[in-house]
Amino acid sequence: MAIHLSSRKIAQLQAASTILLSPFSYENGDEWRRAVCGAFEPLVEACGSMVGLEFPDEGLLIGDRELVTALGSVMPPTGWLREAYIKYHRVFGLSVVDWLDIFDPSAVRRTDFYHDIVRPNRLYAPLMLTAEVGGSPLGAAVFNYFDHEGKAASRVAERKATLQILAPAFQAGVDAYVSMKREREKLISFGELSGVALMLLDLRGRTLYQSRAFEQLVARDPDESRIRAEAARVAANLSTTISSKNPLAHADHPIKTRLATRAGSYGISALSFGDRFGHATLIGVLISDESAPRLDADRLRSEFHLTKRELQTAALLQRRMPAKQIAATLGVSVNTARRHTEHVLAKLGVHSKQAAAEQLNGN
Repeated sequence: MAIHLSSRKIAQLQAASTILLSPFSYENGDEWRRAVCGAFEPLVEACGSMVGLEFPDEGLLIGDRELVTALGSVMPPTGWLREAYIKYHRVFGLSVVDWLDIFDPSAVRRTDFYHDIVRPNRLYAPLMLTAEVGGSPLGAAVFNYFDHEGKAASRVAERKATLQILAPAFQAGVDAYVSMKREREKLISFGELSGVALMLLDLRGRTLYQSRAFEQLVARDPDESRIRAEAARVAANLSTTISSKNPLAHADHPIKTRLATRAGSYGISALSFGDRFGHATLIGVLISDESAPRLDADRLRSEFHLTKRELQTAALLQRRMPAKQIAATLGVSVNTARRHTEHVLAKLGVHSKQAAAEQLNGN
């Protein structure tokens, strides 16, 4: 159907297309879907709308809160609702769907669903823009509702033609969003199963995930804040590199640097991950501990012949405690703490507490 597009309608289509193609410009997926609803309602003059997405760890419906609450009792859809929708997709495979394309209206009006859900909440004449999602029979859809079936039917062809213009953008936006969600889950699983010190950030620098190995690595170092700050700086540099080259492209190579603290030495690498279209959407920061192995208690006991009290003193020297604090921690006098410290220094073959701390920390 040929439709006349006013300048106002063209502007609405452009705004909606921009939102559909920008899922990562929003705080999260829910905010993106609410923005989609806000763009579609004036476009097709709907009295309410929702975006449905059947995907793990996602709310099935996001949009008008009253509509979502009303439909909550029948979501996920079961019985004839789900079967009719899936059958229609399998047979016709169209991206814009009017409720009359799928259902027999006289049969629907006889159901409890129509009388208990549709009529009280004025969820009439749903008009849907759909997108395929691999592994999901329902996929994704923008559901637009109208307050009068007859009036909606009189303009359905025009509205379907309008929505058809946005079908490629909606499919592309859903593809990008779902692809990145799946990529992130793979990266998180990799981080946990492999024990890699991994940090994931978005292009705005917001931390999305930190592996347990990452938390453990930085917690061992008194300069934890420096390590975190350097990881964030490297991620920001890569994000800037991506943006300056092309906001829709990966950086060609990861950014690598090294950081030395009082207690350790670390290799830090930042690399970008993208969706199926090559859009960079995540920054991964990998941290490797390149310090020499720390002197553990077994080695101190067997190789350096430290006594139990000297081992306790060595552990406090490793944390760079002064003599008074060592004495208070061990419950001995300052002179006794100094004597234990002198014994530890002599057995390690060093001449200062700083050198002992360095050696005990593997530097």
